[in-house]
Amino acid sequence: MLTRFARLLQEAGATAPATVTHAQVAELLTGYAPGSKGTLFNLLNRFMKASTTPNPLDGYKRPMRQTYRARPVADQLISEALNTASSRDALLIELMSFCGLRASETASLRFDQIETATGTKLLRITGKGDKTRRVPLPRTIAQKIALEDHERIFLFPGYQSDHLRSASVSKIIRQTFPAGVTAHMLRHRFATRVYSQTGDLRAVQELLGHASLATTETYLGVDQEAVWQAARAAHDLIA
Repeated sequence: MLTRFARLLQEAGATAPATVTHAQVAELLTGYAPGSKGTLFNLLNRFMKASTTPNPLDGYKRPMRQTYRARPVADQLISEALNTASSRDALLIELMSFCGLRASETASLRFDQIETATGTKLLRITGKGDKTRRVPLPRTIAQKIALEDHERIFLFPGYQSDHLRSASVSKIIRQTFPAGVTAHMLRHRFATRVYSQTGDLRAVQELLGHASLATTETYLGVDQEAVWQAARAAHDLIA
C-alpha cells in the first residue's frame, strides 16, 4: 500500500509526506472494500505520524467500518444442491457446510490431513495465519473420502495443477446454488448451526480457526425463533 501511495504522491506532484492532502488519501482508498479502508487508513496514519509533524491526516474523517451480517445458506438450498451436484461437487459442498472449511482449505485438502482420535475422524486444517485446528469429520463424509483414490495426494485434483484452486471451488458453488449464494456462506451455515446448538462462542472460534473472537461473532446468523425462545425465558413468573 505504501508503495502505491508513494506513486500516487509523485503523480499528484507531492514531494514529501508533509504535502499530502486529504483528497489524495481519499483517492488512495478508492476501490478497497469497506472493511479494509479503516485498516489501510490506520496504517497510513501511523506512517504519517512517524514521518512528519504536524500530521497532514489530522482532521481526516476515518472510514467507518460497515456492520457485517452473516448470511448462512438455508438447509433446504443445501439439500437441493446435494441432490443435483456431481459426487465431487457434493463432497465440496459438504466439507464447507458441515465442517466449516474455507474454499481455499477445501481446494487444497490432502488425504494425510485426515486423522483419527479416540475413534473419531478429524480434519487437520492449517488456515489463515498458519493457525492449525482440528474439525470432526462426519461419518458419511469420511466414508465417501475412503472411496477416493488414495494414490494421489490431494482429494480434489486440479485440471492444470496438483489440486483445485479456490477460485474454481467458488465458481462451482455459484453454478450449483441460486444467484447470490457464495462459498463463504456455507461456512456461515456451519458456524451458525454450531452456535445455535451449543451457545459456545469459543468453540465456534476454535472450529473456524479465527484468531479473534470478534471475527467469529460476525459469522453468526440470527435464528429468529431462538431469539423469541430466549425472550420467553424471562416470562417464567407469569407463564
